[in-house]
Amino acid sequence: MSIPDGHGQTAVVDVSEGFWLSSSDFIWSNGISEFDVDALGAIGFPRDWPSAYSKSVPLKSLIGKRGLLPARRVAVVGLPTADQLSKLPDMCKSSTCVPLHSFHNAERISKMAGLEIVRGWAIYERLDQPVGSVFVAERYWWNSLPGSSSTNSTWIDLSPRPTFWPQLLLIEEVEPKIKERKILPKKDAQLMSRLIAQRFPEYKARLPELPALDTKISGPANKVSVTVENEPGTQEIQTAKKQSGYVAGNERNGKTKTSQTSLDYSKFDHIEDSDDEKIVLKQAVTLPMGLPREAVSRQEYDNVWRALLQDKQLPFTPAPDLDEMWGYYKFGGMDEQALLDQACEVLGKFPCRLDPKEWKGKTYSLTRKLEMESREDEARMWSILAILRFPDADAFYNQGVLLNKMCDKVKFGGASTVKLPALETSQAKMVSTEQYCSLFSRAAISYYRRSLKVDPKQRPAYINLIGSLERNEPPNWYDDVHELAIAAVKNGIWYTKWQRPPHFVPTLPAKPFHNSQDFPLSRALEENFSVIKAEYEAYRQKLANRKDWDDSDTTPGLGDVGNRPGALHDGGLRKSGKWQEVPLFTNCTIQREYTGAQCCEISRIEPQAEKTSL
Repeated sequence: MSIPDGHGQTAVVDVSEGFWLSSSDFIWSNGISEFDVDALGAIGFPRDWPSAYSKSVPLKSLIGKRGLLPARRVAVVGLPTADQLSKLPDMCKSSTCVPLHSFHNAERISKMAGLEIVRGWAIYERLDQPVGSVFVAERYWWNSLPGSSSTNSTWIDLSPRPTFWPQLLLIEEVEPKIKERKILPKKDAQLMSRLIAQRFPEYKARLPELPALDTKISGPANKVSVTVENEPGTQEIQTAKKQSGYVAGNERNGKTKTSQTSLDYSKFDHIEDSDDEKIVLKQAVTLPMGLPREAVSRQEYDNVWRALLQDKQLPFTPAPDLDEMWGYYKFGGMDEQALLDQACEVLGKFPCRLDPKEWKGKTYSLTRKLEMESREDEARMWSILAILRFPDADAFYNQGVLLNKMCDKVKFGGASTVKLPALETSQAKMVSTEQYCSLFSRAAISYYRRSLKVDPKQRPAYINLIGSLERNEPPNWYDDVHELAIAAVKNGIWYTKWQRPPHFVPTLPAKPFHNSQDFPLSRALEENFSVIKAEYEAYRQKLANRKDWDDSDTTPGLGDVGNRPGALHDGGLRKSGKWQEVPLFTNCTIQREYTGAQCCEISRIEPQAEKTSL
């Protein structure tokens, strides 16, 4: 649950400044040293009052003259009466005080009405313990109406209180300590979040300086553009407006000119009068930033992603699986918490705390990590945050790659139907694999196009965009491919639109055949062929002789083609048959589990592969 700052707006950890309740603002009569926030859910006005003041030893030990909090004055303060409110300026009556912010409320009333601030404590009893046995003091401020002396002045407390606390037992401290303003720490935010949930479960803080999202009710537009022929060979765009059954002619130089072609009035049947403003719904979004997981509701979590994905900077983006993301968030670690917090910071338009290069590096690492764990939706959300923070070509390209991967994963998965998530989780449904792939491939294409719009020299975007068009064959794909190839040639990506290799080395001589002796890697492989073959045969023999019960034998087995991470491009092969492989060098990385004790010669040669440009 979000917490308010002193002005009633949503407070943000490590950003918002003010007076915040902390564990040091609570003192227990039984000397509890370990703070127990759950116990605060069972406190209330002291029972057996006022007898408890003289009879209860625990209460005396807390607020007596020799107690932990010696009181200058003790009084029971109820809700403000009409007579008390009549003595305040009108601005005080209309001013909204905020729950859990007695310090700020008292200061504000003091400034507006000139009332003295009384600094002290509110005293409660543990209602789940025997009567008169356990009490707790909470640091609290209120105001005092003028009187002949400080001892007979009337105390007034305008801070909101739970409905089940019509009265408060307040004590004025003899030597009150100064409560300092500070930036909201996470620990205090967690405490106040629990207190809000206990005392004001229906309360919702206002969104801080975040423009409301416009959700327009569906319907025809206010105005439409109609093309009419005015003179032979010319066309003019008129803005038509519904006015008592006719459309006014076009005016030029003060004269009305009627089009030679009569208008089709049926086109205007659904035009709204532009004077009648369309209804616009304003939706506020609560930002659960920096809060503990147990304080964040599913609704708040989902709303963050709904709001984020409505940003107009984004091309069409398929909805993530919020059910799955929520599960990882509730039972995950710091990475999952960071994803939500970063989304809140982007929505709240807070400045990036890190240098752009450092932020991009960290978020890209998290994106890759999640992708390798097949958690593509969370990886996509990191990519979305990168786009909204720093909308460069790489950010749009990475989103396209993830969408393409999800498309290929389903296409080669073998299932006839698949779940299509929705931002409103109740609207998620099962669709055909063909429909799912069409949706995700079109989204990927949109992101690749946006990447090229930002940087026309983005080589990977050309390669993946053309590949996606060729694999999925949307309408006009052939013409699109050639237009893209022409643009790529103009930008120095390739030499001709007819040859579009994904791995293009400009320094490689253009000839049909190359001598293997010209390349160190090829020479090394040929020279060591017999050794490499012997090592591979020995590896296969070792697999054949391996005992199922021998746990000490850690020889890696053959892998299925298309199953390893980063090998979705092999998925098409699996539709025609089944193969197994020993992946020695993949994705520019030597696979040490195979090239260690199994293939020593390859292990010696392959570092050259990492250095070669091929």
